Amino acid sequence: MKSTWKSDEGILLYETDGKSGSRKIDIFTPNNGRKIFYVPKNIINKNGPGGLLPFSYIRFSYTENDEQSLVNQYESQKIFHIMNLSYEDLNAWYYFIEVVQTFYPLNAVDQNAFRILLQVLVKGKNKNNRVVVLIAIFQLLQESGFFSQDINNIPLSDEGIHLLNACLSYDWQEDFPVSIKKETCKEIISFMERWILTECDVTLKMSGLLVI
Repeated sequence: MKSTWKSDEGILLYETDGKSGSRKIDIFTPNNGRKIFYVPKNIINKNGPGGLLPFSYIRFSYTENDEQSLVNQYESQKIFHIMNLSYEDLNAWYYFIEVVQTFYPLNAVDQNAFRILLQVLVKGKNKNNRVVVLIAIFQLLQESGFFSQDINNIPLSDEGIHLLNACLSYDWQEDFPVSIKKETCKEIISFMERWILTECDVTLKMSGLLVI
């Protein structure tokens, strides 16, 4: 039976080596959630490897069977160029990717999360990457349903609670409403990592590498 071509689009989060020169890519789509696709070597040669960089907005067609989804063609636009990031900024974005992959399972549709992802990547072009990542992580944890605590009962300083509230309620179209102090950022990052470990029983591989 001939496979039917399908079309989709989304944010390319991660890519790694597949078999026989292919690439395995993780894409967060607005209507189908996170999905894993494989891009054959001949398609990469035809469409160009630069279109498979993380944080690109990618439009593509694919076929799928019970085992995998194969990309037939693609075009992409870089939201920002990952190769231009500093080591610290790069760590922050990989931290961000790990949070998305941990708390957003494959095929779980969440259009609000997709909008947050898109806004944070656009904002990350012109603002402090690590602060943008910090804000987005808390918003994505809240959107995922894993983080639903009463903010005022969290063991943080007044400044920490104020900053956390600002992160959770931030409108990406506006300037961030509070001043950002390094020590306060460190406090809420430490709280987040402890919370993920104790409440979610998850140890992030990138834990400790989000430094403001």
